[in-house]
Amino acid sequence: MGKIRKNSKGTSDKVTKNINGKQSARNKILSRRDYRSKEEIRFSESLSSLGLEIKVMEGDGNCLFRAIADQIERNQEMHLMYRRLIIEYITTNKEHFIPYMEDDEPFDDYVARMMYARCFSCILTN
Repeated sequence: MGKIRKNSKGTSDKVTKNINGKQSARNKILSRRDYRSKEEIRFSESLSSLGLEIKVMEGDGNCLFRAIADQIERNQEMHLMYRRLIIEYITTNKEHFIPYMEDDEPFDDYVARMMYARCFSCILTN
C-alpha cells in the first residue's frame, strides 16, 4: 500500500503507491510537502502514530467528493460518481436537509448548482 518516510522537517509522511506499485508523480510532490506550523506537524505526527495520514486533495471545488472517493475507493478520480450519489440522496431526503440550507438560496437551486463538477459543497460541511 504505502511506506512511511521522513520528510525534510523530520516528520513521517506515508507515500501511497499506484496500482502498479510505483509512486505517482503527484504523491512524490505531496510527500515532500513543507509543514508551515508546529500544530500541523504535531497533528501529522499524532495521525501517523495511529496509522493515519494527511492527504491533500486538489482544491478544485470537488475536494469533498474527492476525499469521499479516496476513502471509499482509494481513488479520488471517482469523485463525480460520489457527487451524483450524494446529490441524489440529498434530493430524496429533502426534508432532512432543508433546515441546514442558507436562507438566500432555495433548495432546488442549490441542488441544481451542486450537480455541476467544481462546485463547492458547503451544505455538507456546515
